[in-house]
Amino acid sequence: MTRRSRKKTSENIGKWILQNGVTVFITAFSTAIVLWLAAFFSPGEYTGNQLLEELKRQVGLYVDDTGSDPDIAIEQQLEIATMDVLKEDSIVLCGTYGDFDSETVSGHYISILEREEKTLLNELLNTKPAFKVIFTKVCDSLFREVLVCTECELVDLNDDGTDELHIMYRSRFADRVSIADIYLIRDNSEWKILTPDFSSLEDEVSAEFESGGYMALDEFEFYTPGEKESAEVVYGIGPYGGVIPVVNAMDGGCDLLYHAGANNNTAFLSTHHCALVMMRLTEDFTLERDIDWNQGKVYVDTAENIYPELETIVEEKWGYRVGDIVAYAAYGE
Repeated sequence: MTRRSRKKTSENIGKWILQNGVTVFITAFSTAIVLWLAAFFSPGEYTGNQLLEELKRQVGLYVDDTGSDPDIAIEQQLEIATMDVLKEDSIVLCGTYGDFDSETVSGHYISILEREEKTLLNELLNTKPAFKVIFTKVCDSLFREVLVCTECELVDLNDDGTDELHIMYRSRFADRVSIADIYLIRDNSEWKILTPDFSSLEDEVSAEFESGGYMALDEFEFYTPGEKESAEVVYGIGPYGGVIPVVNAMDGGCDLLYHAGANNNTAFLSTHHCALVMMRLTEDFTLERDIDWNQGKVYVDTAENIYPELETIVEEKWGYRVGDIVAYAAYGE
């Protein structure tokens, strides 16, 4: 190759590098901008108000099965960095939904959101996956002040090292205030509400009074949107009542003590007595009457005492001792 031909070749290579180098640079720069914008606007990277608006948008897609776009209000929010039954960065939201411009509240919701599985794009962009709704229950309501979520916390209900969710609602009908304690527990991959079957409780309490009586319970139906026929009843207890976790004195199991005001039918709009029922948390995460306590029956303090010594009553009703012989409640008196 002559000197002239080598010079010509070098010039051609230089031109090619110049022309294609600009193209490569523009392509690389454009790609970097696109990837940066994709990462910057990724829902998984949202924080603050931007994150809350995205979460409310996600909840709104689930709570109303009519196809409308409801307004979402948040009453309680629980961010979970680490939890045995939830993935990292999970969030629990409780609040109301409806058309707030017309001051219409359609209902109340409980939603659990967790991040989706990481995708290849998340790995390439080094971004977090977006949140998705994994659990939602709603309760119909016409007025926001009728039912208000006042507390949302983690508790280890059965002391097994795995946290459950405890959500408390305050309700008000006319001049009566009641408290609804909701415990959410995860059974394998599904969340479920722990709620007792009190379908026969009113008759049991009434039988304890000569003239009949009742236990102060309100009922709220929580259901998966679109599945109202499978609604679960959550009980509002009041006045002077609540739900207390109790350790079974016989075997150390987990119980929930439901106690509420009760009255006979001769006292109108007043409460003078107290009714108690002990529910046991079973291995398959359901609640059933604990036969080790008061033989599985409701206990009604028929003396005019709405503030009984609960601790004393609970201890006495596990069974009784005669000399060296212990008679357990399951065997009857």
